[in-house]
Amino acid sequence: MRVFMATSTSNGGPRRFPLWAKIVLGLVVVLLVLALALPYFLNVDRYRDTIASALEKETGRHVTIGKIRAQILPGVGLVVEDLHIGSPEGFPAGDLVSAEAIRANLAIGPLLHSTIHLNSLELVRPKLTLITDSNGKNNYTFTSSAPAHKASPNGGASAKSDERPPP
Repeated sequence: MRVFMATSTSNGGPRRFPLWAKIVLGLVVVLLVLALALPYFLNVDRYRDTIASALEKETGRHVTIGKIRAQILPGVGLVVEDLHIGSPEGFPAGDLVSAEAIRANLAIGPLLHSTIHLNSLELVRPKLTLITDSNGKNNYTFTSSAPAHKASPNGGASAKSDERPPP
């Protein structure tokens, strides 16, 4: 005759952690480590010259930016160190705007569809130098690099407009 004894955990002994909880906890830890390590493997700094050139083209000012780093936590975005946007020609040498860093937070959904949607932009310790000369010209007015209306092939103004209707 065989006798089987049932063991009970109600005697105050240590409880075992359920297997499903161990699996979920393991996945959370792996994802957290991946999110912390991923920015070190993404080389977004390779776009520094392209970004600086695009800013110079749009603003007409000399632009220098430091190292660019991706960030995953607390939100998807990037950090640009050491921003300098110079004053236009005809003004004393120096910067119109400078900042120790810029922190940008991006929306994840549009990013998955190759669209950049900026949720927030934070300037860390910004410095703004506004100058107006004796003729009333200032260093903070930007002129558009693109013409307001392009001529259509028939010689008239183009019907295409960049303006959006009011909400």
